[in-house]
Amino acid sequence: MGDMERTTEEQPEGTGETFSAGSFAVGASFARSLTEWFSIGGSLKYVNEHIWNSSATDMAVDVGTLFTTPFAGLKLGAEISNFGAKLQMRGDDLLVQKDISPNHGNNPNVSASLTTDDFDLPLVLRIGLAYEPVVSDETHLTVVIDAVHPNDNSESVSFGTELTGIQNMVAVRAGYMALGQRDSEEQYTLGGGIKYNIDNGLTFRFDYAFERFGLLDNVHKFALGVLF
Repeated sequence: MGDMERTTEEQPEGTGETFSAGSFAVGASFARSLTEWFSIGGSLKYVNEHIWNSSATDMAVDVGTLFTTPFAGLKLGAEISNFGAKLQMRGDDLLVQKDISPNHGNNPNVSASLTTDDFDLPLVLRIGLAYEPVVSDETHLTVVIDAVHPNDNSESVSFGTELTGIQNMVAVRAGYMALGQRDSEEQYTLGGGIKYNIDNGLTFRFDYAFERFGLLDNVHKFALGVLF
């Protein structure tokens, strides 16, 4: 996030100082096919959230499975994301000077540390279906639907479709996010992508998505990947 002006109870109009806040996650993933019908994978992530001079860090795990059903073109997936311990903010901003016994003649400036409540990671259970009614060397059509159960919001359903052509190099996508979620700001999505294979086995991929996002108006997402 960008810098924000610091305010206090004594200086509600601002202190002249600024602070920043943000979060990030860095992880490694591994997946494999156990059979031609069943695959499983997971990720181990380092998660950090920070605000000014305080932060919370921990490890989290994602686990997912993919099952190719006996019905032609139909796949079933399930995933648990952000499974881990609770986070708690710690840092220099929680250090204060405290008079622990104001009615006695002791030192009124004893160093103390505030303790914040711990909080859960946004644990999410997701179950999805994907159906491929058209599969060929030139064209590929996929229709998907996801049901999501988070621990910090109401349940919702998202659905979308992807059509690829020109030897599956160009993709066009559309969908609708978080249908049925309480107070949702997410709405419809549109996008596309280009995938280009080169001689030494590398594949370059570029994707773009547009989402109508309520109070945030229009959101644009870009992704650039290298597959090998």
